[in-house]
Amino acid sequence: MPRKAGKKKKKSQGKSQDDSQGKSQDDSQGKSQAESQDDSQGESQAESQKPTKFKFICQMCGECCGSENVYLSPTDIDRWVADNTIFRVMHLLDLEETEDRIRIILRKDDDGKCSLYHRDNKKCTIYESRPIQCRAFPLGFNGENYYLKSANCKGLNKEGMSREQLETIRNDAFDEHIAFRVSDRILPIIHRIFINKLIEQSKDFMDKLADTDKDEDNKQDK
Repeated sequence: MPRKAGKKKKKSQGKSQDDSQGKSQDDSQGKSQAESQDDSQGESQAESQKPTKFKFICQMCGECCGSENVYLSPTDIDRWVADNTIFRVMHLLDLEETEDRIRIILRKDDDGKCSLYHRDNKKCTIYESRPIQCRAFPLGFNGENYYLKSANCKGLNKEGMSREQLETIRNDAFDEHIAFRVSDRILPIIHRIFINKLIEQSKDFMDKLADTDKDEDNKQDK
């Protein structure tokens, strides 16, 4: 009988050791996971707080609203149609034709400022829906590298730009590049279609006018 009791005691000790080891492993794993999460969060916060090479904080000076021509992409037009901004800007849209491209452009006032610039509060009157070019300024993208469109921008090298803000303006510059690459391909084609249509309509009108003149001449001869 004493031997049996000893076996039970050993079993009890073994079970206790197993439970203790299991609990220790669980505690260790839980602690490791918690530390890993804390380290990850700490690294993420540290990364977001790192200073950026490109530093820019808009000073609301309005200089870029007069020094830059504001070109519009199909993406801008599509967004304006969706949020009804198009009805506020339709009368300000124009076409700029050069030897190598055709682009939609916003007209300027007599003082050279963009027609959408509010002189009192020094802010775009459609700021929340401003063109992609304005969102990305002063950063540009050429398909391979990012570059500065204006080295004289007053907002450059101002402290306070977060990693998230940098990522946003980089995305805007990239989107601008893609949008105008598409625009420069399709606008000349669309423009040519409209020009051909106008030529046809003009020709039809002149033919009808000529027929009318002939009828008048015939009546006078009679």
